[in-house]
Amino acid sequence: MANPYGTYHAMPFFILTSQISDIEAMFHQVKVDPKDADALRFLWWPDDDLSQQPIEYKMEVHLFGSTLSPSCANFSFGRTALKTMPGT
Repeated sequence: MANPYGTYHAMPFFILTSQISDIEAMFHQVKVDPKDADALRFLWWPDDDLSQQPIEYKMEVHLFGSTLSPSCANFSFGRTALKTMPGT
């Protein structure tokens, strides 16, 4: 059966989008798995007084500027993109 509207060629199309983001803020949205938090421990002295006992803290989000930051951000960005794509 002929198409009364002429020949139709299925062509792939792409939707171009742009994004503006605060890279440092992005790292603070990437949570650290609790089982890995020990690797991101640090000490903090109350009131910057080194004569006091330090308090141990664990990071709950990824650091901006660490060696692994770009890899973690890239993985998280890709995973979020896949989760938010229509039909996935």
